[in-house]
Amino acid sequence: MSSAKKIGLYAGTFDPVHEGHVSLIRRSLEELGLDLIYCLPDRSPPRKQNVTDFIHREEMLKLALSDMDRVMVLRTNTDYATFPETIDALDIADAEVSILMGSDAAMNLDKWRNSQQMIERVSFIVGVRSKDDEAHVTTVFRAMGVDESRYKLITTSYVDHSSSRVRDGQQTIHPEISPYIRKHRLYKV
Repeated sequence: MSSAKKIGLYAGTFDPVHEGHVSLIRRSLEELGLDLIYCLPDRSPPRKQNVTDFIHREEMLKLALSDMDRVMVLRTNTDYATFPETIDALDIADAEVSILMGSDAAMNLDKWRNSQQMIERVSFIVGVRSKDDEAHVTTVFRAMGVDESRYKLITTSYVDHSSSRVRDGQQTIHPEISPYIRKHRLYKV
């Protein structure tokens, strides 16, 4: 039995953080026994435009996760750090590292910079939205040579939640960030 710490890394835009994100984090802690999850909001997300200021996204993430003592929101030193660089910077190379991601990100893993290097170093925890997503992620991972023991698919009760729906006022806001959003007049609420 391994005595290495089990660490999760969850990077994303979080514009804003929503119940699907929070549920994936909770389930990863509870069901997979992670010791700690580092959440890393992207400063300048690649391939995204008109993103809410980093300071707001970071603060909302901290508020939404404030009741979880094994979760830390970290700020990276660069605009875009790869997971291998982040693992080295955090000095967690001896830990069992898992990358948390939504199925939309997992379905594009083959397009990520340094994806093959990641596959060699980490496991994956994927929040899936549907059986179709589950099948697609499995197909992508198999094609990339990710062993079935190196990824876990998790379906939460918040499969229909998305940041874009929150921004457009179509979905409820996480209760811990609702006052912040109103105060700073973010999104269409």
